Amino acid sequence: MDLLAVSTGVAIAYFIALWVVVLIGPATVTAVKGQWRLFDAGFETPGGPFVLWIAAFRLARPESWWARHLYGPKKLARAKARYPETLDEEEGIDAGQPDPRWVGIATALFFALCFLAAILAIGMLLDL
Repeated sequence: MDLLAVSTGVAIAYFIALWVVVLIGPATVTAVKGQWRLFDAGFETPGGPFVLWIAAFRLARPESWWARHLYGPKKLARAKARYPETLDEEEGIDAGQPDPRWVGIATALFFALCFLAAILAIGMLLDL
């Protein structure tokens, strides 16, 4: 039961770990999959974490980073069948252009910060 001690450091570690697992992880996956409406709904509705978790398990849009880098031809064909309209038709985004350099840098920085938060939380839990 020492692991559930209520000291300030442990409480902060629990909060950070819970925040990353419940909200930041699914929000990142939802954004990388190109589910922008569900990403917005995840932060604007009272049941936001549930929306983000559902969106994280949904099929990615075919022009998203997730689909371009992680889907094979079969799954990409399923994504194109499910989402025949593209983001440039819906939201004015030119999906034919490669991502600007800052998108990759911002994504890498975001993942690094989430990883650092998780490492700090684990370190505080183990008193390292």
